[in-house]
Amino acid sequence: MPARSYKKSGLVLNRDSDTTSLLQIKDLQRDLRQLGYLFRWIDGGFGLGTKRAVKALQHDLLNNDGSDAHGGEAAPVRMIDYNKDRVSGV
Repeated sequence: MPARSYKKSGLVLNRDSDTTSLLQIKDLQRDLRQLGYLFRWIDGGFGLGTKRAVKALQHDLLNNDGSDAHGGEAAPVRMIDYNKDRVSGV
């Protein structure tokens, strides 16, 4: 994925943030859609759909290794894949 405007240290993206720009939320929504977590439009609003998509991604990154070992579907994102090129040695 190309560099996105929301990838800034200490930035908090949420519904009530006064410091989040429309571009940052749109970039986040594009990435969520590309990863398969967002199914609605990219509008720059941090609404319920975006909030659910972020929570689903967080859940998969923290609780799912990407395999089908637990009887459910494999997560679209695995922690090891998500961290590639972000952490040296991975």
